[in-house]
Amino acid sequence: MHINISQKILANFITLSALTITLLILLGLIVNQSTKLTDLQNRQFSSHKLAAELRMTSDELTRMARTYMATGDPHFKEYFETIRDIRDGEQPRPDRYDLVYWDYVAADHNYTRNNTRQASILTLMEELNFSTKEISLLNDAKSLSDELIKIEIQAFHAMDGITISTDGSHISKVEPNQLLALSIINSEDYHQRKAKIMDKINSAFLALESRTNNNLKKARASLTRYYQTAGATVALLIVFCASGYFYFIRNFINPLVDLRHKVKKIHDGEFEFADTVRTDEIGRLLHEFVDMAHWVSGTIDNLEDKSHTDPLTQTYNRSGIDEELEKQKYNFERYDTPCSLIIADIDNFKAVNDEFGHITGDKVLVEVAAILKENIRRSDTVGRWGGEEFLIVCANTSIEQVLVLAEELRGKISQHVFSEVRQLTASFGTSTFEKNKAIITAVNEADKAMYKAKKAGRNKVY
Repeated sequence: MHINISQKILANFITLSALTITLLILLGLIVNQSTKLTDLQNRQFSSHKLAAELRMTSDELTRMARTYMATGDPHFKEYFETIRDIRDGEQPRPDRYDLVYWDYVAADHNYTRNNTRQASILTLMEELNFSTKEISLLNDAKSLSDELIKIEIQAFHAMDGITISTDGSHISKVEPNQLLALSIINSEDYHQRKAKIMDKINSAFLALESRTNNNLKKARASLTRYYQTAGATVALLIVFCASGYFYFIRNFINPLVDLRHKVKKIHDGEFEFADTVRTDEIGRLLHEFVDMAHWVSGTIDNLEDKSHTDPLTQTYNRSGIDEELEKQKYNFERYDTPCSLIIADIDNFKAVNDEFGHITGDKVLVEVAAILKENIRRSDTVGRWGGEEFLIVCANTSIEQVLVLAEELRGKISQHVFSEVRQLTASFGTSTFEKNKAIITAVNEADKAMYKAKKAGRNKVY
């Protein structure tokens, strides 16, 4: 199936547009996936930080309880309650609530930071999309930590000299017992409960690490695929653009350059060109140009022939004969090639016109021209010099040879039976080119010789 240039251009445009749109889509996907990857990394960091906070609060609760038991400083009991309330969402969270926050507070009881939102640690975990398994493990850890808090509160009561009935309805004062308080929070049972909390937190950490790493791995794999696809698309674009460039050069620029060269050749007078084998629009243009060049060449040749041809006798006219004289003069001067001239004038031609009319006179001229053309050599050139005169340029011919030819022509004319006039004769004058003499000189010598033949009685050769 033939595909024209407009269809090729449309196909190339569609392909280029499709590749460009694909690349833009991939770039959008890369940006989106990069954002997603960054968000996953931030979520992983925040998740790790939040899980670590649960461990930190458990450790800080133990530290504050033990410090209070050891020192009796009520600040640490207050800090214990604050840590618990922040974890449970009962108090707002301090800004940058990290592992070292309570170290600053313990060192400086007046240390404060700006507060942020008020939310429990479980609420924050849900917001970070902790998995059900992770939340379950951390919730178990919190529940175990809450149970441990109850033991730590018992130690507080022993330290403060408070006893509470089993049902919690009766509180009584007793002697503070620091040793009992210390023994409670340093007992084997306390450490076992603490270990169980850490075991849950550690299991949650491992599950969190596995999940977030797997999500990051998938996100990075997707991003890598997008990059690879984008790279392949860019490579295709480069190859497509490069091939398009060379296609454009080969199919548009080169033919136009070739066309320009052809135009220059026409300007220089050369019209013969090989036709193109292409069948598209450019090929048709080049084909039509070649056809036009051939037509122009034929037209010019025809015009040149007409410009050098006498319309009546179909021999050279004065212009054509002058051109031939110049050519033979050049050959004579350069290569020493002889050239001789014959001027033939129909005798009593005016009487023919007067007696038979100009139409008959024209017929006589045509018949004489035919006799001359039929009896000269192929290398000779005959032309109508003026009126009833004909000039014959005889290339590579000496004066002796041209006299013989002129005599033959004279005999042919005198023996010819003309259609209406019947018998006619012609007088002939000859000359030859000579060194350092102009063309007009040879022509005048032949003309003088012809008039000499006229004076000698006509139908002569001189």
